[in-house]
Amino acid sequence: MVAHDLAMVETGVRFPLSAPITSDMTSAEKKNLNILQILFESIVILGYVIAIIPAWYFFTFWFVIPLTVVNLYLGIRTKNQTLAFAAGNIGMSLVTFIPIIGYLAICGGIAFSVLNMTEISKSLNLNPQKYEIKEKEKIIDVESKEKPQNTNPIEK
Repeated sequence: MVAHDLAMVETGVRFPLSAPITSDMTSAEKKNLNILQILFESIVILGYVIAIIPAWYFFTFWFVIPLTVVNLYLGIRTKNQTLAFAAGNIGMSLVTFIPIIGYLAICGGIAFSVLNMTEISKSLNLNPQKYEIKEKEKIIDVESKEKPQNTNPIEK
């Protein structure tokens, strides 16, 4: 048995990365992996920002390149429409080793990471502007522009 299978037998907890890619994930597992992917993208952005400083340039790419590869895997695993951004981010992280073009690649990598994070937050429904609370217990969907139904019997 593999170590994570033994842990599952002992604890009864299923680890999200232990299941094969073809299996269906629960919504909680997908949400946890999406949150993990957002965390990794923020660390990649931090690595790109630190990489602008010449003395710290090579230090940051010990974790930026592996995290971009992990984000590609998580994008495949969760199927959250981030494959193109993650693949572009891997390319940008490799191009940053070229001295002068590297600064443009750093800016592109930051842009890819931000786009990736917004796409993941859409799949998590973390967009706070989607719903507005107009009155007590009346919620209006801003995107559909529907008017709330009046639930007050006096105003009918």
